[in-house]
This record gives sequence, structure tokens and C-alpha cells, in this order.
Amino acid sequence: MKKILTLIILSFVFVSCKEDPNPCAGYGFECTATVESHWELVEVFSSPGSGGSFNEVESDRTITIFENGDFISKGSLCVIDINNVEIQTGEIEHTTTESKMVFFGCSGNDETERTFTVDGDEMIVEFSCFEGCAHKYKRVN
Repeated sequence: MKKILTLIILSFVFVSCKEDPNPCAGYGFECTATVESHWELVEVFSSPGSGGSFNEVESDRTITIFENGDFISKGSLCVIDINNVEIQTGEIEHTTTESKMVFFGCSGNDETERTFTVDGDEMIVEFSCFEGCAHKYKRVN
């Protein structure tokens, strides 16, 4: 009886650990790229003048970065609106001085960039704002 119970428990463990064959399923289309990291928006920085601070938010915005250097964002990187969940795709570029997300679609077909920094399990994505604004994402895998 103990052997059967152990076998049942182990089968549940192995089945629940199965990797999703479509890491883009939550975005509404198929892809087969391997996920490097997945991030969820947790805070927004805004500065109405001098100073400013990060404030916690609840949002469905996410960014998934793939091992091949591509990314997909649930939430347009054209706007800072935390309720925007438009799908955006692009590429990650690294130089000796900065890392940036490069994508199209903000102003016609012009290329747009967002610089970002990663410190442990936090990623800060900077937006082009007059007084300064940014999103803070937390790594969830």
C-alpha cells in the first residue's frame, strides 16, 4: 500500500513539473523559444518635480526574455500606463555601457529603445518622461 501511494505521489510530482511547450501561451500565440527569465511589474517610479519614489502597483504587465535575445511584453513599452496589456515584441541589445529593449510601433514604424538595468531579481525599465519615470519588475522564474 505504501509503495502504491509513493508511486502516485511521485507521478503527480513529475507531471506537475512538466515544462510548458509553448512559453507564449499567455500571450495568445505559439512560440518555441526557451525562456531565460520572466518578469512581473510590481512598482512604478514617478517624479512630479524634485525627488520621486517607487510605489507598489497591481498590474498584469509582464516581460519575458528568451535565451535567443528576443523579448515579449504584455503591456506596450510605448506607454507607462500600467493597465495597458497590448502585446509588444522586440530584441534585447547589450553594449559595454547599457542594456536596452529595441522594438517598433510607438510612432509609426520608428525604432524605439528602453534602457534597463537588472540587479538580482529586480529589473528597472526606464521610460522617456519629462520628470523621470520607470517600471520596476520582479523576476518570477
